[in-house]
Amino acid sequence: MLGKQYIVRQGDTLWDIAKEYDGVTVDQIKRLNNIRNTHRLKPGQKKHQSRLDQALTIGGRRLGDTVPEADNIKRQPLWIEGEAFHISRDPQGHHWISRADGSIVFAWQTMPRQVQAESGIKGLHLGDKADRVFKTLGVADRKITLSNGSYLAYDEAGIAIQIQHNKINGWFIY
Repeated sequence: MLGKQYIVRQGDTLWDIAKEYDGVTVDQIKRLNNIRNTHRLKPGQKKHQSRLDQALTIGGRRLGDTVPEADNIKRQPLWIEGEAFHISRDPQGHHWISRADGSIVFAWQTMPRQVQAESGIKGLHLGDKADRVFKTLGVADRKITLSNGSYLAYDEAGIAIQIQHNKINGWFIY
């Protein structure tokens, strides 16, 4: 659960630091370290990378990855303020919204009725008891209420987890 630390070297940028760790973004480092001015990195500073070893995925895909082309993935057009997107889903409950070039901009997962708790993120599985969230990620940063329910948001990890009936019902990454 403890995050990795990086000691800033002369000439380092947040982009350089993010490249050192698989899937860690500049935005995650900025949020975790409360960095507002990226021009003030000083040699010797310690920067945390993430509570997690790498970026979270939905169906094996991170934000920025492309949605796979497969027969079992249903894909429909989606228009948001005149811009073309696609919304895709597969039988395991993975959902992605992607740009016209296929890059994922939003992703979430819900538990389909026919699928048992086989998909997971960093030790959490759909259908797990709610206390697993706290044991794995700690106390949430905030609560988000959407039209389909409430979520516990972990800004550092970039994940929001939906709890219903004392069980993990779904999540989305941001």
